[in-house]
Amino acid sequence: MSADSRNVELIEKVIEAFQVDTVFVLDFEKLYNELLAKHAPRVHVVKIEKSGGVIDVTPETKQKQIEQRLASYFRGVGGSMKAYQVSIPMTKYKLFRIFSTGSKHNGHSREPADHSTAIRHDGGVPEH
Repeated sequence: MSADSRNVELIEKVIEAFQVDTVFVLDFEKLYNELLAKHAPRVHVVKIEKSGGVIDVTPETKQKQIEQRLASYFRGVGGSMKAYQVSIPMTKYKLFRIFSTGSKHNGHSREPADHSTAIRHDGGVPEH
């Protein structure tokens, strides 16, 4: 059993299960003729031709076009823009959470992100 015949069987099951009365077939002569022969006049089968200029595109071509669009978006047209990376050695810096006044954190406006050091009452951070 070919993939086309399995697809036709599936379409026929959908027609029966949902009591479809109209089916549109886009540029597939064989499917149009099969459905017309099996289901007319109960089901109205409409054949639609592709618009002029429409071409079939393989999945590989679609993937290549997507990759080209992404590259153009992130790197600019012709790759004129280059991405760069900034690394920050986190061992040299301390992170603080900033709270608004009146928060639930004992009135302190800042505290260490890792809670490993205490906040002095004057708001300063003790040195190690």
